[in-house]
Amino acid sequence: MGKQKNMRLQKKELKKYYDSKARHIDELTATYKNKNLYKNFFYKTRFSNVIKALQPKKGEKILDIGCGIGFYANYIAKTGAKTYGIDMSSEYIKQAKKYAKFKINFKVADANKLPFKNGFFDKVLMTEVLEHIPDYKKALTQLCRVLRKGGKLL
Repeated sequence: MGKQKNMRLQKKELKKYYDSKARHIDELTATYKNKNLYKNFFYKTRFSNVIKALQPKKGEKILDIGCGIGFYANYIAKTGAKTYGIDMSSEYIKQAKKYAKFKINFKVADANKLPFKNGFFDKVLMTEVLEHIPDYKKALTQLCRVLRKGGKLL
């Protein structure tokens, strides 16, 4: 099997997996609202550190890649940043749109083929995603392409 065909198969299987997961798991309860003290501490600490490092500001254009249910995107949008969230799973995007409390541009998209202009974003966030992308080098190239010169990638 050729490398490209294998990558397409891996992506197809990942999408299938995440669509199924989104249909069967309440991701918010499993993570940030988890009653297990360790999990609750872990997810809240990670969230706090990520937001502290990202420093979202009003008017900035920020992309959340692999946004899932949009937990980070919601907080970012709350700051007044122009927020975009993408995920390969249409099921997660459906949930994110329901969960959204602010104006957020959610879209089903592939990190290896970002549907945005060069230098469009001030900041790009991608947590717990890169290790799931079969062609991560291509994804990193795309992240750099859509990030403005001097922008922040987290």
